Amino acid sequence: MHCLRLASSRLLSPSPRVFILKSSRFNHNIPTHCVSRPLLAHQCRWNSSNKSPVTPIQNLKKDVEREESKLDVKSEATPSENEEISVLHRMTEMEAIQAAYIPPGKREMRMHTLNAQMQEQSGNYGPHESDTIYVGNLFYDVEAEDLRARMEEFGTVVRAYIVHDNRGLSKGFGYVQFNSTEEARYAIENMHLQVFEGRQVVVQFSHAQLRRDIASNPPSNTLFIGNVAYELTDRDIQAIFADVKNIIDIRIPVDRRSGAPRGFCHAEFLSVEAAMQGREKLLMKEIYGRKLKIEYAVRKKVSFMAGENVKARERRDRERQQQQYEEDE
Repeated sequence: MHCLRLASSRLLSPSPRVFILKSSRFNHNIPTHCVSRPLLAHQCRWNSSNKSPVTPIQNLKKDVEREESKLDVKSEATPSENEEISVLHRMTEMEAIQAAYIPPGKREMRMHTLNAQMQEQSGNYGPHESDTIYVGNLFYDVEAEDLRARMEEFGTVVRAYIVHDNRGLSKGFGYVQFNSTEEARYAIENMHLQVFEGRQVVVQFSHAQLRRDIASNPPSNTLFIGNVAYELTDRDIQAIFADVKNIIDIRIPVDRRSGAPRGFCHAEFLSVEAAMQGREKLLMKEIYGRKLKIEYAVRKKVSFMAGENVKARERRDRERQQQQYEEDE
């Protein structure tokens, strides 16, 4: 009867008492065979005639003692023996360097050969001080007139020349000839590694044999007029070309940023003979104390895509020439 009362009381109680046994914190992953035990100095059976095996620790001690004895012998060696040892050491270093050496490619060998040839010929071929300078790393849209206008800040420019390929495209370098070597040196000091038209240019004295390439352009129907004052006005232009006949067009380039004149212009004539006559008259003129530089302009070669524009311009020129001849008659 008493047992039934206890069972019914457990069922009716809201929170039964539960006893949870907490397990002891014991790591069962530790192997029992890994417990360190002291090593015996002589692991052998009692009263046995067999020799005890040599342990790795004993082998290590013997190796250390052997190396120390070798070092002592080397320290007591004679100077001649020391020299032989150093020679052998150097030989091993050279062998290691040769083993790690990687032969250069064809490009490196070619550049090395070219540099050696340039050094051998530096006495005769190297650049020397002259009135002509080399200007490299130019922007491909830079023309000779642009180069002249910039270099006139450092002296009187006799001639400016841009090298072109057989297609008429710029190669990215040119030459400028000054009146004196001092002006050329001054231009190099102020323009070398400076930014010109968005690119850092290289300026140095030109080679002697390259100076022969800078020659006057062949006669054409267009004249280049340089050393023009920047404050030039339309009235000044009319005064310059007042006594010059057979002019078709006068073009004055301006700066894209400021809109100011760039210091040069082009004058197009009806014919080459008219351009030659106009050149003789313009050579004797000055404006604002500056003597004009007159040269024949070179017409650029154009690509196939621009062929139609060239033909249209030539047709327009022929029509102008015909009208001029009819008026003269």
